[in-house]
Amino acid sequence: MIRWTLLASCIALLLGTTSTVPVYSHGGGLDANGGHHDRKAGTYHYHRRKSTPSNTSSAFTPTPIVTPKPAPKKEVTPQKPKGRIWSGRDGERLAKGVPTEFNEASCTITINDGVHSDQNISLTSLSVLDQAFTLDGFKKHSAYNSQLLKWTSKGGSHHIFATPLVVDDESVRLLKSDGRIIDVNLARLDELSRHLARELQRVGLSAKAMIDAIEPNPFEGGTPTDSEGFSSSDLSTTATVQ
Repeated sequence: MIRWTLLASCIALLLGTTSTVPVYSHGGGLDANGGHHDRKAGTYHYHRRKSTPSNTSSAFTPTPIVTPKPAPKKEVTPQKPKGRIWSGRDGERLAKGVPTEFNEASCTITINDGVHSDQNISLTSLSVLDQAFTLDGFKKHSAYNSQLLKWTSKGGSHHIFATPLVVDDESVRLLKSDGRIIDVNLARLDELSRHLARELQRVGLSAKAMIDAIEPNPFEGGTPTDSEGFSSSDLSTTATVQ
């Protein structure tokens, strides 16, 4: 008897514990949130609540706007003239560039430096070395292409590299690499240097002869006219051309 009483108590206790969980009898599947609507009861309840991530930082984060930096400006390096330095008879620098033409009629050389417009230089204003280079046809392998020629003393113990500017019967004027100008007596030079000086002297004479041979323009000059179109001498005397 006692055994049946104890068994009945255990069953009652078990039934009382399980009755605390409400059981709903309905049909239908679960939605994305793990629950559904109970049409009979008119309620909504969950069977499996959808887990919500604890980290809310996964929400939409606006992309920061990055303003592009302007490209750095390229510095334009000014172009430098290229070519030969053309010196005057007094050692001054007349131009720097490549010779493009020699006009024998006017005895002028056209120099192009690759940057500015062409420059015309009179043959008579050039150093005797540049005159020789011009009359030699601007040849690349000309003996006068180098702007510094070697000059040796009579005994051979001294020598310099310099540009010949002017040569006469007794001396040669030289422009040294440091910019100084010296006059050297031909008698103090060795035979090879004297021969070079004589050749340059002949070139200078040839250039002078070419310039002297240019026919002078007969229409240059004249007397300025007044506002009426007559010269001052025409105001007193009128010439008649027959």
